[in-house]
Amino acid sequence: MVGITVAIFSLAAMPSCARQSPPPSFSAAVGEQRASYQQLAHLALQQVGDSLTQLQGSITVLLQAPSAESLQRARQQWARARRDWNIAEAFGLVPATGFRPEASNDKLQFWASTRIDGWPLEPELLHRVIAENGEAKIYELSAENIEALNLSEGDGSYTLGFHAVEYLLWGDPRQASSVETIVASLAKTEEETFRRRSYLNLVMSQLLADHRYLHNIWNSGRGSYAQRLTKVSDSVATERALLGLLRLIEQEIVFRTIQVPMRTGSPQLAQSYFSQQTGRDVLGNFEGFEAVMSGRLNSYSGVGMLALIKAVDPNLGNRLNREMKLAGRAILGISESFDATIASSAGDNRRAITEALVTTLFTLRQSLEDAASAMRLNVADNAEPRR
Repeated sequence: MVGITVAIFSLAAMPSCARQSPPPSFSAAVGEQRASYQQLAHLALQQVGDSLTQLQGSITVLLQAPSAESLQRARQQWARARRDWNIAEAFGLVPATGFRPEASNDKLQFWASTRIDGWPLEPELLHRVIAENGEAKIYELSAENIEALNLSEGDGSYTLGFHAVEYLLWGDPRQASSVETIVASLAKTEEETFRRRSYLNLVMSQLLADHRYLHNIWNSGRGSYAQRLTKVSDSVATERALLGLLRLIEQEIVFRTIQVPMRTGSPQLAQSYFSQQTGRDVLGNFEGFEAVMSGRLNSYSGVGMLALIKAVDPNLGNRLNREMKLAGRAILGISESFDATIASSAGDNRRAITEALVTTLFTLRQSLEDAASAMRLNVADNAEPRR
C-alpha cells in the first residue's frame, strides 16, 4: 500500500447531484460552526508543528549525548508528536478508498501521503542506506538523496516520515532491540553509527519541513485549502467536514489501523509497529473526532458539529453524543493492548473486544450519515464500508 494514510480533500471532488436546500435550523446555526472548524484545524496543525519542533530538540540532545535517558525523552516526544498528528487527521487528512498518490494531480495529496505518514514502512531500504554497502554515491547521506530514495523501490520503501524516525528510535521488534542497543547505535564511534546519527538528523529535519509545508497549504493565504473553503456554500463546507469524519472512522481507524493488521495477522502492518503504540494511534484519531464534534481543543472552545446536528435534530444529536461516549470508552480499553492483540489467537477475548469496538464505530458512522441526511447533505464517498 503506497501512501494511504494522509490526503487533503479537493473541493472539486464533491459528487455532483441535485442539491436540496438545507433546513432553516441548519442555516441559522452553521456560521459559527464553520468558523470554529477552521480555527480548530489551524490549532491542530500548529500543535503538530510545535510537537515536532520539540522532538527535533530532543533528538539533537540524544545525538549530542546518547544515553538511556536522552533516548527515553526523544521517544516520549515522538509519541506526543504522533498523538498530535493523529488528532489533526480528523480535519480532512484521510483519503478515500483506492487513493493512489502516484496517479493524483494534487501535489498536496502526493506530498503528504508519501512523506509525512507513509505506511507500512519496511526497514530493508533504511538498513542499506545506513550501512551504505560500499555504494556511497547511491546512498550519500543528504536531504536530496533520501528524498529521491523515498518509495524508489515500490510499496513500503519509505525513507522519510514519522515511521522512519520511529524505526531509528525503537528498532525492529523482530530483532528485540534493547535500549542499550539503540543507544550504542547512535554513539559517536564507528562509520555506521555516524551514518545512523546523520540519517536520524536528516529525516527529522525533513519531517518538520514537510509538516510546515502541509500547514501552509492548508491554512496560509490565497489559494490555501482554508481560503478556498470560505468560498463554498455552507452545505459544501459542512459536507467536507462530515466526510472527513466518516473517512477517519472507516478508512483510518477501522480499516487501516485495526482491520489490516488484525485480519492479516501481520503485526508489521500495525501503524506504529516499531514503538508498539498503534492503540494510541486509535486514541489520538478519536480525540480529533471529538474535537470536531465538540468544537473544543485544549484551551480553545468554539461551536462543534454536534451543536449543529442538535440544532437540526435534537434527538439525533443526543444519540450521537451517547454513541461517542461508548466508542471513547471502548477505545480506552484497547489503547495500550492493541499491538499484543494483533498477534493473539482466534479465540482470544481481546480480539472479541476489538471486534465489538469496530461494531460500535460503524454504529457511530451510520449516525453521522443520518445526521447528513437530516441536514440534506450529500456525503457519498464511493466507498463501501468494510465489516
